[in-house]
Amino acid sequence: MSPWLRVLVLLAVLPAAFWWGFFMLGALAHAAVGGAAAWLALPLSLLGVGWLGRALWRWMRASGPGPGPAVGIGALLGGALGFDLGCFGPLLFMPESNQGPLLGILFTGPAGVVLGALLGGVIGWVRRAAPAPDPNAKPGG
Repeated sequence: MSPWLRVLVLLAVLPAAFWWGFFMLGALAHAAVGGAAAWLALPLSLLGVGWLGRALWRWMRASGPGPGPAVGIGALLGGALGFDLGCFGPLLFMPESNQGPLLGILFTGPAGVVLGALLGGVIGWVRRAAPAPDPNAKPGG
């Protein structure tokens, strides 16, 4: 996968991962020990996002043209984009609504995972079925 496409995938996936990590870790820390340990959510979510970004970068660089990696990358990208648009879109367009993130969590995120996996599978299948270029062919002839 080309580097610019990997950057676009990371720009779509990492904000969603940070959002989930920050709020889930903050809620767990607050429920477990009270508000004093909730400050741990920020550094732990940043570490998690850094690890996830590094692992995704390596995985996308090493993945071949088969349908398996294409399904995984499509599901990740579709789910992250669906979640980002469904969660942050209503917050931007209707800030007074308190149910904006639920759209991304319950509807557009899961729908993006399914649609992204299907689209990724089709793209991987088409790329695999395409004939490989002949290395001995002369250019322009």
